[in-house]
Amino acid sequence: MEVCMAKVQIPLEKFGLCVITGGSSGIGEAFVNLLAVRCPECRIINLSRSPLGEIKGTNNNIHISCDLSNDDSKKSAIKELLRVIEEDSGERKKLLLINNSGFGTYDTFPDPNLQSQLDMLEVNAKAPLWLTGELLSYLRTFGGAILNVASIAGFQPTPYFATYGGTKAFLLNWSLALAEELRPQGISVLTLCPGPVRTNFFKSAGFSSPPVNQWGGLTPDQVATAGLVSLERGRNLLITGWNNRLLSFMTRFVPLRWIGRLSAFVMKKMRLEQFQTNRT
Repeated sequence: MEVCMAKVQIPLEKFGLCVITGGSSGIGEAFVNLLAVRCPECRIINLSRSPLGEIKGTNNNIHISCDLSNDDSKKSAIKELLRVIEEDSGERKKLLLINNSGFGTYDTFPDPNLQSQLDMLEVNAKAPLWLTGELLSYLRTFGGAILNVASIAGFQPTPYFATYGGTKAFLLNWSLALAEELRPQGISVLTLCPGPVRTNFFKSAGFSSPPVNQWGGLTPDQVATAGLVSLERGRNLLITGWNNRLLSFMTRFVPLRWIGRLSAFVMKKMRLEQFQTNRT
Protein backbone atom coordinates (compact mmCIF):
# COMPACT_ATOMS: atom_id res chain seq x y z
CA MET A 1 0.00 0.00 0.00
CA GLU A 2 1.47 3.33 -1.09
CA VAL A 3 1.41 6.10 1.49
CA CYS A 4 1.25 9.69 0.23
CA MET A 5 3.09 12.03 2.59
CA ALA A 6 3.30 15.08 0.32
CA LYS A 7 1.60 18.25 1.49
CA VAL A 8 -1.45 19.46 -0.45
CA GLN A 9 -0.74 23.12 -1.20
CA ILE A 10 -3.45 25.22 -2.88
CA PRO A 11 -3.02 28.99 -3.43
CA LEU A 12 -6.07 30.94 -2.28
CA GLU A 13 -6.51 32.39 -5.74
CA LYS A 14 -7.38 28.91 -7.05
CA PHE A 15 -10.60 28.72 -5.03
CA GLY A 16 -13.81 29.66 -6.82
CA LEU A 17 -16.18 28.87 -3.96
CA CYS A 18 -16.00 29.21 -0.19
CA VAL A 19 -18.63 27.77 2.13
CA ILE A 20 -18.30 29.04 5.70
CA THR A 21 -20.36 28.63 8.86
CA GLY A 22 -20.61 31.57 11.24
CA GLY A 23 -19.14 34.05 8.77
CA SER A 24 -21.05 37.04 10.11
CA SER A 25 -18.95 37.71 13.23
CA GLY A 26 -15.67 37.00 15.01
CA ILE A 27 -13.11 34.78 13.32
CA GLY A 28 -15.60 33.85 10.62
CA GLU A 29 -16.13 37.48 9.63
CA ALA A 30 -12.34 37.94 9.53
CA PHE A 31 -12.05 34.98 7.14
CA VAL A 32 -14.72 36.48 4.87
CA ASN A 33 -13.07 39.91 4.77
CA LEU A 34 -9.61 38.48 4.07
CA LEU A 35 -10.90 36.20 1.31
CA ALA A 36 -12.78 39.11 -0.29
CA VAL A 37 -9.45 40.93 -0.63
CA ARG A 38 -7.30 37.95 -1.70
CA CYS A 39 -9.93 36.25 -3.88
CA PRO A 40 -12.40 38.91 -5.10
CA GLU A 41 -13.84 36.49 -7.68
CA CYS A 42 -14.50 33.78 -5.11
CA ARG A 43 -18.17 33.28 -4.22
CA ILE A 44 -18.56 33.19 -0.45
CA ILE A 45 -21.57 31.31 0.90
CA ASN A 46 -22.30 31.87 4.58
CA LEU A 47 -24.39 29.46 6.64
CA SER A 48 -25.45 31.05 9.91
CA ARG A 49 -28.39 32.62 11.68
CA SER A 50 -27.09 36.15 11.02
CA PRO A 51 -26.48 37.53 7.49
CA LEU A 52 -23.13 38.75 6.25
CA GLY A 53 -22.35 42.44 6.53
CA GLU A 54 -21.58 44.52 3.47
CA ILE A 55 -18.14 43.83 2.05
CA LYS A 56 -16.58 46.45 -0.18
CA GLY A 57 -15.40 45.47 -3.63
CA THR A 58 -17.42 42.28 -4.06
CA ASN A 59 -20.99 41.24 -4.74
CA ASN A 60 -20.36 37.49 -4.85
CA ASN A 61 -21.50 36.76 -1.31
CA ILE A 62 -24.57 34.70 -0.47
CA HIS A 63 -26.20 34.18 2.93
CA ILE A 64 -28.19 31.04 3.67
CA SER A 65 -30.03 31.21 6.97
CA CYS A 66 -29.26 28.15 9.08
CA ASP A 67 -29.51 27.19 12.73
CA LEU A 68 -26.83 24.52 13.00
CA SER A 69 -28.40 23.10 16.17
CA ASN A 70 -31.67 22.32 14.36
CA ASP A 71 -32.05 19.36 11.98
CA ASP A 72 -34.93 20.87 9.99
CA SER A 73 -33.00 24.09 9.49
CA LYS A 74 -29.95 22.15 8.30
CA LYS A 75 -32.02 20.11 5.83
CA SER A 76 -33.47 23.26 4.33
CA ALA A 77 -30.07 24.98 4.21
CA ILE A 78 -28.27 22.10 2.50
CA LYS A 79 -30.89 21.96 -0.26
CA GLU A 80 -30.37 25.66 -0.94
CA LEU A 81 -26.60 25.35 -0.69
CA LEU A 82 -26.39 22.46 -3.16
CA ARG A 83 -28.67 24.33 -5.55
CA VAL A 84 -26.42 27.40 -5.44
CA ILE A 85 -23.30 25.30 -5.97
CA GLU A 86 -24.82 23.36 -8.88
CA GLU A 87 -25.89 26.59 -10.60
CA ASP A 88 -22.44 28.12 -10.31
CA SER A 89 -20.98 28.60 -13.78
CA GLY A 90 -17.57 29.94 -12.81
CA GLU A 91 -14.43 28.42 -14.30
CA ARG A 92 -12.78 27.88 -10.94
CA LYS A 93 -14.50 25.01 -9.14
CA LYS A 94 -12.19 24.37 -6.20
CA LEU A 95 -14.05 24.63 -2.90
CA LEU A 96 -12.80 25.95 0.42
CA LEU A 97 -14.97 24.72 3.29
CA ILE A 98 -14.49 26.56 6.59
CA ASN A 99 -16.26 24.98 9.57
CA ASN A 100 -16.05 27.92 11.94
CA SER A 101 -19.28 28.11 13.99
CA GLY A 102 -19.05 27.27 17.66
CA PHE A 103 -19.97 28.46 21.14
CA GLY A 104 -19.31 27.64 24.77
CA THR A 105 -20.77 28.21 28.24
CA TYR A 106 -18.89 28.60 31.53
CA ASP A 107 -20.59 26.68 34.33
CA THR A 108 -20.82 23.38 36.15
CA PHE A 109 -22.42 20.74 33.93
CA PRO A 110 -25.25 20.76 32.93
CA ASP A 111 -25.79 24.43 33.85
CA PRO A 112 -26.95 26.85 32.58
CA ASN A 113 -29.27 24.14 31.19
CA LEU A 114 -29.00 20.74 29.55
CA GLN A 115 -30.38 21.97 26.22
CA SER A 116 -27.49 24.41 25.84
CA GLN A 117 -25.06 21.50 26.24
CA LEU A 118 -26.89 19.45 23.61
CA ASP A 119 -26.99 22.41 21.23
CA MET A 120 -23.25 22.89 21.75
CA LEU A 121 -22.64 19.31 20.69
CA GLU A 122 -24.74 19.88 17.56
CA VAL A 123 -23.02 23.12 16.53
CA ASN A 124 -19.41 22.44 17.55
CA ALA A 125 -19.06 18.78 16.62
CA LYS A 126 -21.93 17.38 14.58
CA ALA A 127 -22.33 20.35 12.21
CA PRO A 128 -18.74 20.17 10.84
CA LEU A 129 -19.12 16.41 10.35
CA TRP A 130 -22.50 16.90 8.63
CA LEU A 131 -21.45 19.69 6.28
CA THR A 132 -18.15 18.02 5.37
CA GLY A 133 -19.98 14.81 4.57
CA GLU A 134 -22.51 16.62 2.40
CA LEU A 135 -19.80 18.40 0.38
CA LEU A 136 -17.18 15.67 0.20
CA SER A 137 -18.29 14.32 -3.18
CA TYR A 138 -17.92 17.82 -4.66
CA LEU A 139 -14.46 18.18 -3.11
CA ARG A 140 -13.40 14.82 -4.54
CA THR A 141 -14.63 15.82 -8.00
CA PHE A 142 -13.30 19.38 -8.24
CA GLY A 143 -10.68 19.55 -5.48
CA GLY A 144 -10.32 21.91 -2.59
CA ALA A 145 -9.60 22.19 1.11
CA ILE A 146 -11.25 22.06 4.53
CA LEU A 147 -10.40 24.36 7.42
CA ASN A 148 -11.87 23.35 10.78
CA VAL A 149 -11.71 25.84 13.65
CA ALA A 150 -11.10 23.85 16.82
CA SER A 151 -9.47 25.28 19.98
CA ILE A 152 -6.57 24.96 22.35
CA ALA A 153 -9.24 23.60 24.72
CA GLY A 154 -9.24 20.41 22.71
CA PHE A 155 -5.82 19.39 24.05
CA GLN A 156 -6.85 18.86 27.68
CA PRO A 157 -9.88 18.41 29.97
CA THR A 158 -11.55 21.78 30.62
CA PRO A 159 -13.64 21.80 33.82
CA TYR A 160 -16.39 24.48 33.75
CA PHE A 161 -16.06 24.34 29.95
CA ALA A 162 -16.49 20.55 29.96
CA THR A 163 -18.81 20.16 26.98
CA TYR A 164 -17.05 22.83 24.95
CA GLY A 165 -13.65 21.24 25.50
CA GLY A 166 -15.06 17.82 24.70
CA THR A 167 -16.50 19.00 21.38
CA LYS A 168 -13.21 20.63 20.42
CA ALA A 169 -11.25 17.50 21.36
CA PHE A 170 -13.50 15.54 19.00
CA LEU A 171 -13.07 18.12 16.23
CA LEU A 172 -9.29 18.15 16.68
CA ASN A 173 -8.83 14.39 16.48
CA TRP A 174 -11.44 13.87 13.77
CA SER A 175 -9.90 16.59 11.61
CA LEU A 176 -6.36 15.25 11.93
CA ALA A 177 -7.57 11.77 11.00
CA LEU A 178 -9.56 13.18 8.07
CA ALA A 179 -6.47 15.01 6.83
CA GLU A 180 -4.62 11.71 6.42
CA GLU A 181 -7.60 10.02 4.73
CA LEU A 182 -8.04 12.80 2.18
CA ARG A 183 -4.38 13.68 1.54
CA PRO A 184 -3.95 11.01 -1.20
CA GLN A 185 -7.01 12.49 -2.95
CA GLY A 186 -5.46 15.96 -3.11
CA ILE A 187 -7.77 17.46 -0.48
CA SER A 188 -6.06 19.30 2.38
CA VAL A 189 -7.52 19.58 5.88
CA LEU A 190 -6.23 22.18 8.33
CA THR A 191 -7.19 22.15 12.01
CA LEU A 192 -6.91 25.65 13.45
CA CYS A 193 -6.57 25.83 17.24
CA PRO A 194 -6.64 29.36 18.65
CA GLY A 195 -6.52 30.25 22.31
CA PRO A 196 -8.66 33.09 23.70
CA VAL A 197 -9.62 35.51 20.92
CA ARG A 198 -11.11 39.00 21.15
CA THR A 199 -14.61 38.07 19.98
CA ASN A 200 -18.11 37.79 21.48
CA PHE A 201 -17.37 34.20 22.50
CA PHE A 202 -16.68 35.02 26.15
CA LYS A 203 -19.71 37.29 26.40
CA SER A 204 -21.89 34.44 25.15
CA ALA A 205 -20.15 32.11 27.61
CA GLY A 206 -21.13 34.33 30.54
CA PHE A 207 -18.11 36.63 30.96
CA SER A 208 -18.65 40.36 31.33
CA SER A 209 -15.59 41.01 29.17
CA PRO A 210 -13.07 38.66 27.53
CA PRO A 211 -10.12 37.70 29.77
CA VAL A 212 -7.74 37.86 26.81
CA ASN A 213 -5.27 40.29 28.38
CA GLN A 214 -4.15 37.70 30.92
CA TRP A 215 -3.87 35.06 28.19
CA GLY A 216 -2.30 37.11 25.40
CA GLY A 217 -5.36 36.75 23.18
CA LEU A 218 -5.07 37.44 19.47
CA THR A 219 -7.50 39.37 17.29
CA PRO A 220 -9.81 37.56 14.84
CA ASP A 221 -7.82 39.04 11.93
CA GLN A 222 -4.56 37.65 13.32
CA VAL A 223 -6.06 34.18 13.76
CA ALA A 224 -7.74 34.14 10.35
CA THR A 225 -4.61 35.43 8.59
CA ALA A 226 -2.44 32.77 10.22
CA GLY A 227 -5.01 30.12 9.29
CA LEU A 228 -5.09 31.05 5.60
CA VAL A 229 -1.29 31.22 5.39
CA SER A 230 -1.01 27.75 6.94
CA LEU A 231 -3.70 26.43 4.61
CA GLU A 232 -1.74 27.60 1.57
CA ARG A 233 1.39 25.93 2.95
CA GLY A 234 -0.41 22.61 3.22
CA ARG A 235 -0.19 22.28 7.01
CA ASN A 236 -2.68 20.08 8.84
CA LEU A 237 -2.45 21.70 12.30
CA LEU A 238 -1.94 25.25 13.52
CA ILE A 239 -1.92 26.37 17.15
CA THR A 240 -1.89 30.17 17.24
CA GLY A 241 0.29 31.96 19.81
CA TRP A 242 3.58 30.76 21.28
CA ASN A 243 2.04 30.41 24.76
CA ASN A 244 -0.70 28.14 23.42
CA ARG A 245 1.82 26.02 21.53
CA LEU A 246 3.86 25.66 24.73
CA LEU A 247 0.76 24.67 26.70
CA SER A 248 -0.27 22.01 24.19
CA PHE A 249 3.28 20.62 24.21
CA MET A 250 3.48 20.44 28.02
CA THR A 251 0.21 18.54 28.34
CA ARG A 252 1.81 15.55 26.60
CA PHE A 253 3.99 14.89 29.65
CA VAL A 254 1.43 15.26 32.45
CA PRO A 255 -1.16 12.59 33.41
CA LEU A 256 -4.66 13.56 32.26
CA ARG A 257 -6.12 13.35 35.77
CA TRP A 258 -3.60 15.96 36.93
CA ILE A 259 -4.31 18.17 33.94
CA GLY A 260 -8.00 18.09 34.79
CA ARG A 261 -7.33 19.36 38.31
CA LEU A 262 -4.91 22.01 37.10
CA SER A 263 -7.37 23.17 34.45
CA ALA A 264 -10.12 23.42 37.05
CA PHE A 265 -7.92 25.64 39.22
CA VAL A 266 -6.98 27.90 36.29
CA MET A 267 -10.53 28.20 34.92
CA LYS A 268 -12.01 28.95 38.34
CA LYS A 269 -9.31 31.55 39.06
CA MET A 270 -9.85 33.20 35.68
CA ARG A 271 -13.57 33.51 36.33
CA LEU A 272 -13.09 34.89 39.86
CA GLU A 273 -10.52 37.45 38.70
CA GLN A 274 -12.92 38.52 35.99
CA PHE A 275 -15.64 39.37 38.50
CA GLN A 276 -13.18 41.04 40.89
CA THR A 277 -11.94 43.25 38.06
CA ASN A 278 -15.48 44.21 37.12
CA ARG A 279 -16.30 45.27 40.67
CA THR A 280 -13.41 47.72 40.95
